[in-house]
Amino acid sequence: MQTLTPGMINRFLWNLKEREVELRSLCLYQDGNMLLKKAYAPFSEDSLHPVYSVSKSFLSVLIGWLLEEKKLKLSDPWILYFPEYQSYAGSPAFWTVTIRDLLTMTLGQKREAPVQKGDDWIRKIVEEPVVIKPGTQFFYNSQASFLLGVLVERVSGKSYQAYLEEKILAPLGISVYECETNQAGQAIAGLCLHLRTEDVAKFGIALLEGGQYQGRQIVPRFWVSEVGKKQVENKDVIAPEKVEDCQGYGYQFWLCSQGGYRCSGLYGQLCYIWPEKHLVLAANSAASGNGEILSCLYDAIRENPSEEPDFQEFGIPPVKGEPALRFGKCWRLNGTWVPKPNDFGIELLELSVDEGEKFGCQIGITRRGIRYAFDAAYGRWLLQEDRFTPFTPYLYKGAMDPVYHEEFLSRKLYGSCAWKDSDTLIVQLRAENYSGVLEFVFRFFEKNMVEMDYRVSAYLTEENALSVKFAFTGKEQ
Repeated sequence: MQTLTPGMINRFLWNLKEREVELRSLCLYQDGNMLLKKAYAPFSEDSLHPVYSVSKSFLSVLIGWLLEEKKLKLSDPWILYFPEYQSYAGSPAFWTVTIRDLLTMTLGQKREAPVQKGDDWIRKIVEEPVVIKPGTQFFYNSQASFLLGVLVERVSGKSYQAYLEEKILAPLGISVYECETNQAGQAIAGLCLHLRTEDVAKFGIALLEGGQYQGRQIVPRFWVSEVGKKQVENKDVIAPEKVEDCQGYGYQFWLCSQGGYRCSGLYGQLCYIWPEKHLVLAANSAASGNGEILSCLYDAIRENPSEEPDFQEFGIPPVKGEPALRFGKCWRLNGTWVPKPNDFGIELLELSVDEGEKFGCQIGITRRGIRYAFDAAYGRWLLQEDRFTPFTPYLYKGAMDPVYHEEFLSRKLYGSCAWKDSDTLIVQLRAENYSGVLEFVFRFFEKNMVEMDYRVSAYLTEENALSVKFAFTGKEQ
């Protein structure tokens, strides 16, 4: 076994910084020792993070326990446990979909069935046609995981959360977490969990150690040897440049290019189990995927530097730029701004910019009758109560009502701002329990006009970006 040296660990951390991977928190464990446990300010080690599809791997372990208890078999058709939905099947092939097909993402549907507030999610998924023979072709489909989640509830006779606590969370000593449900109270099992990074690492350590953590069996021993095996090939359906995603798929786990397997969540949520090196890497980030993080680790080990400067930059840099004081051209910006006609429901902008060495800003945006507000400071992250992140999901015109419960929105918000030039104010936000990088760009021109561009960088879709022009009313706040 190759032991990670301080030089390798420091090189790994420098790689992450040099490649501009925004980490929120990180744990690195090898051979019985936690080599690294760090949070990147303004986040702390106690911060909860949405782990998205890392949740699928926890779900897999619950299925493993039901198999261990002889309450179901992999070959069982899912519909066997939900006969009341048989008549809704979009095609007869759905009747043959097995538990194994759902675990391996070979359900046979060509898209994720869309669901909205008030829908019967099970019925919507069952109604989606099965167009490929189940069990034959990989297609990543979080609705397959949802069907497994409701199966856990029906077969165990307990709520998803109660069974999860009994089998995994309580034995791991995890008491602070969140679990998202839909309006019917059903766990969104493929992406439901919000966890601390250290607790994600505990889960990985249990898998590494034969399913045990501190003497307690967290994962059935037989299941440990199955989840990380290649159960289905996926290189024919995933672009080859996505190296870490086309190595094959196990039972709700991804195989990795250098060996081992991982729990993988959107925007770089990661728990990597590498048995050959007896290593676990857990990370929460705002990255484009796990590949960036893993390549930083692989490269550091391959380079094997004998010495490397100690890495101490455990913080997300505030916005780069200047305070307003340093520019000769200043406008009287404080007051209300009325938008030009727009498709986003934006009705009013309130802006207050402080000048001087303690430069900062206070911003309010009214959208569809609801006011959202935040503050930002120059050269640092300003902590405040979150009055903004509900603005971001479902931003676009005609958006459906939120599917998830509001109590899972962030509770802490951090704001930073700076002037790019005399006409351009940049404001960025980060939030606890939220993966997005929120950025506003205010461009002032024609004396009494401002254009506001807004972008959520973790969500690379047009639905989460907007541009609106405003005219100054002259009313000061």
